[in-house]
Amino acid sequence: MTDFLKRAVELSKKSFQQGRFPAGAVLVRNEEIVGEGISGLYPHIHIHAETQLIDEAMIKYEAQLENFELFTSMEPCLMCLGKAYWSGIRKVTYVLAKENVNQDLAYETKLSTNEITDKLNDGMQLIQDKTHFDTALTIYKEWELSINKASN
Repeated sequence: MTDFLKRAVELSKKSFQQGRFPAGAVLVRNEEIVGEGISGLYPHIHIHAETQLIDEAMIKYEAQLENFELFTSMEPCLMCLGKAYWSGIRKVTYVLAKENVNQDLAYETKLSTNEITDKLNDGMQLIQDKTHFDTALTIYKEWELSINKASN
């Protein structure tokens, strides 16, 4: 599992280095990586790594993703969480939690993701694994600094 998270964090760095939102995602089935994603570029900055990856997988497999797991560098936003839920994914493991970053900059709500998933009909398992926390936080902070410099 930590290899999947390590890869998601590596992808978040790639995403940031390409001028994108610093999110990376890995889709796993039967303990094997079947897809990877980084965030979209302008004008598609709203397409985070998770959403991009899930869209590609749904097209590739022409099926719901019920037997897949999602590993991400950051706790999913509402859009990515909704995309994962509607695709059939019921388990998401992430490194950085909402409270570890500037929520006003990176998220659309301050509601905890657990508050949201607790109200879903089928439920959803979200797990934070801090194994690669320091690396992921450094990448995020570099992105945040670049956003702040650009706005000044």
